[in-house]
Amino acid sequence: MAAPKGLQDAMRVNYDGVVALAASRSRAILYAVRSGILQGDPASGTLFVLAAHPFGQYLKRNLDGKKRGLSRWCADDLGSTVNNSRGLATLARVFRAARALAGLLIKPAKCFAIPLGDPSSGDLHSRAREALVAADPEWTAFPIVDSLEYLGVLMGPGVTLEMQWSAPLKKYVDRVGDIARSRADAHAAVLLYQERCIPVLAYKAQLAEPSPNLKRIERAQLPRLLRLPGSFLGDGEYHDLQSIGGPQITAAPLWCAASLIRAATTTLRSWPGAARGLRIAARRYLPLVRTICGTPWPAWWRSDAFATTLERAAKGDGESDRACAVRALRAALAAAAARPAHGEVRERERTIRPQSVLYLSLLRSSSHRVPPPLFPDSTSVSPVGSSGGLGSTPPTPRRSTGLLLPR
Repeated sequence: MAAPKGLQDAMRVNYDGVVALAASRSRAILYAVRSGILQGDPASGTLFVLAAHPFGQYLKRNLDGKKRGLSRWCADDLGSTVNNSRGLATLARVFRAARALAGLLIKPAKCFAIPLGDPSSGDLHSRAREALVAADPEWTAFPIVDSLEYLGVLMGPGVTLEMQWSAPLKKYVDRVGDIARSRADAHAAVLLYQERCIPVLAYKAQLAEPSPNLKRIERAQLPRLLRLPGSFLGDGEYHDLQSIGGPQITAAPLWCAASLIRAATTTLRSWPGAARGLRIAARRYLPLVRTICGTPWPAWWRSDAFATTLERAAKGDGESDRACAVRALRAALAAAAARPAHGEVRERERTIRPQSVLYLSLLRSSSHRVPPPLFPDSTSVSPVGSSGGLGSTPPTPRRSTGLLLPR
C-alpha cells in the first residue's frame, strides 16, 4: 500500500535539492546530498524505517517462519543465520527487491559471512564461498571470517572470552588515565570514574561472564585514579574508603556480575527458549559428554554460548559444576529412555540402559554425593568394573573424574 499523497508531496518538498553549505560567510554549495541519514533531521530515520519495514516482514515470514534461519534487524544493521542454501536464496531475493523497489543498497565490503561448521574439514571457507556466489554473484566480495562484532558484541566460533573483553578493558584503562591526568581531587575523580569508566564494562557484561583479568586490572588502575602508590592499600581496601570518610568506589567485578544477573532475570526474556533448543540440539547431534559437562555446543566453539551464560546467571543457586553435570546427565538419559509410542520398537531403551549404568557408576566412584540411580528397580545389570566389563569392582576415583568431570 502506497503512502498518502500528501505525505509524499511533503517529503519531496523537504528532500528535493538538499545541499551541504560551507560554514563561511560565502555559504558556498559544497555538494548535493542524495543519500544517507540527514544530520539533525528526525524524519530521515523515519523514512528509512518505513522503506525497510516491508522487507523485514518478508524475512520474518519466509526465513524465520519457514525455519530456514533466523533474522534480527536493528536500525540499518541486519544479522541473519541460515540453515541451508534456501535460506541464503531468501536473503538474496530480499536484497534484490530492496534495491529495485526502495533504492536500499548493501555494500559487500561491509558484509561478512561466518561459517559455523567444523574448521578442521579444511574446505569450510571454500564451500561457504561457493554457497554465497550461488545465492548472488555480487556476494563474492563478502569477507569470510570466524568472528565479527555485531551491535558491540563479538559473535562467532572464533571468539574467546579474552577477545570479548579486549576492547572494553582497553577503553576502561584509557578513561581512567584521562581522569588521572585531569588531577581532580579524590571525590571528583571517583565521581567521574563511576560515570565514565564503570558503564564501559556494564554493556558487554550483560551477555558475557566478567573477564578473569578484570580484578587485576582494576587493582592496578585504582591507585592511578587516586594518585596513590600502588602498595598504599591492600586488596579490597579501595572499596572501603567510605568507612574512613573517603569516597565509595564501585567494585567493577561486582558491577559486571550484577549486570549479567539483571539481564538474565529482567532485561532479556528470550534466552530460555534458546538455551532449551541448544540442549535439544546437543543431545541430538553432539557427543553425550558435551551435555554432561554443561557445554552444549560444538568443541570448536571457543567461548560459552550466550544463552548458557544467561541461564547460569539466572539460576544463581550456587550449584556446583559436578551437581550441574549430574543433573544434565540424568535429564539426557531420562529423555533418551522415554517410552515410545504404541507399535514403535523399543531399541532406544535397550541401548540407553547400559549407558546409564556405565556413566552413573563412574560418577558414583568419586567421594562426592550423587543422586540415586536413574533406574532404581533395575537389578539385571551389575555395576561396571574398572576393567571396562561388567563386575563388582568399581573404577578408581581418579580415572572416573578425569573421564567425565574436569576438576
